[in-house]
Amino acid sequence: MWGQWEVEASIQSAIHLTRLSAIPNLKAVEVSFPIELQTKLARLAAQQGRDSNSLVVEAVERLVDYDRWFKSEVEKGLTQIEQGNNPQSGRGRRTA
Repeated sequence: MWGQWEVEASIQSAIHLTRLSAIPNLKAVEVSFPIELQTKLARLAAQQGRDSNSLVVEAVERLVDYDRWFKSEVEKGLTQIEQGNNPQSGRGRRTA
């Protein structure tokens, strides 16, 4: 999936993401990090023997994947509640 993105870091550690496929309305994204975060990112990259760009791409990918998963789980829970099931216990509706 990372091969679909071209990531370039500028001197100021701004990140530009450009989609390589032909999506007409997709624009470059620039993200500026506070100096403290740049320092933490550089330190983490050095500890892992990786470049900062790959860490940023991985972090954004995880965020997007987690957000998609979380929304799906909420929808499942709401569906279970609408059907009278308790999503926490997995048990059906109690009758009096």
